[in-house]
Amino acid sequence: MNNLKDGGFLLYITCSVFSKENEKNVEFMKDRLKLHLVEMKLLKGYRKKADTMFAALLQKTSIV
Repeated sequence: MNNLKDGGFLLYITCSVFSKENEKNVEFMKDRLKLHLVEMKLLKGYRKKADTMFAALLQKTSIV
């Protein structure tokens, strides 16, 4: 994550409903890349005749 500045945000978004592609990847980013989870959401699209999406907003925090 050399290109992400301290305080910078990373939006991870997929059109998957599988935890292996969503929550598990977010846990990996938190643990290995030292990112802070700001918010995580499943955007249900089936009532709108659209794809269901997963989104997670992460932030890089500086290590003091």
